[in-house]
Amino acid sequence: MAQQRYTKPEDYIYASTRVRLFERRLLKAEDWARFRQVTSFGEGLQLLKESPYGNRMEVDGLTYDESLNMESVRLRQELRSAAPGSPLLRLISLEDLYHNLKVLAKMHVLDQDLSYLLVEVEDFDLRYLENLFAHPEQNRQESPEERAIAEVVEDYHKHQDPERIEIILDKALYADRAQLSQALGSDLIQAWQAEQTDYQNLAIFLRMKRAAKAQPLFAFAFLPGGRLKAEDTVALYGQADLPTTAELKGAGVDDDLLVAWDQALEGDIASLEKRRDEASLNLAKKAQRMTYGPEILFAYYLLRQTEIQNLRSLMIGLQSDLNAAQRAARLRLAD
Repeated sequence: MAQQRYTKPEDYIYASTRVRLFERRLLKAEDWARFRQVTSFGEGLQLLKESPYGNRMEVDGLTYDESLNMESVRLRQELRSAAPGSPLLRLISLEDLYHNLKVLAKMHVLDQDLSYLLVEVEDFDLRYLENLFAHPEQNRQESPEERAIAEVVEDYHKHQDPERIEIILDKALYADRAQLSQALGSDLIQAWQAEQTDYQNLAIFLRMKRAAKAQPLFAFAFLPGGRLKAEDTVALYGQADLPTTAELKGAGVDDDLLVAWDQALEGDIASLEKRRDEASLNLAKKAQRMTYGPEILFAYYLLRQTEIQNLRSLMIGLQSDLNAAQRAARLRLAD
């Protein structure tokens, strides 16, 4: 049988039908109401065990965190079974892949065993990738991750600066995302990718500004693939004061992003990251209304991943004795 090519929306008709069935597993409004009403960690743990996200915890002897991690892996397996060979499968694995590359780089630089920080990502040979840090001459530089490793090794040899490792791998992640979003041919997924990049660039701007990092380092850290104008944004970073609303608009910051920026100025960078995640949810809700296409699969992935993140936040909040308002403030919710 010829392999499905996934080059146009019609190629996802079968996969979209499969995912519509998977969507039935998403938690209902009444489920979330129950989770938000719990008052103790024990009560929350019992409720989690009764949900699809933890119904095998007692059988398999898992902690709640291990169970939620397994659900992330199971989510990718579901999408892989629905659309084998789609570029979307790599797109949804990128964040974990590049997280692992950061861990492997630190293991090489620090000469420490940090393998407990690695997360399971299908289709990537971690042993091979780890070897490339110690033996760069064996790097074929055929894949984006191989080229990113080569750049890390060369840059660290020159600068001996661990901070630049994080920056190089973040830039590689976002460049990889941009390329895959383009390959999927979806305006909505490309809009998601550009919007996420803009949010992250503003977070980097604010984080580095507050840490008094030099302008050349921010220019080096600026992520590709967004709508913000690199030259204008870097120029604003070089100013003594934080940019005005008019200056940010001139650099390409839209109104929604400006609201998030103002909230971050009043609070902390976490609020900017929360708005970034909620922007993803809003796009996912929009994608759900489509008939078929890669957007259906991508929306399901975003919704399920956000459920997992919200459940983890709730459990951590209960474990830390946060009150109901503090726990609710951590949740990612669509408008």
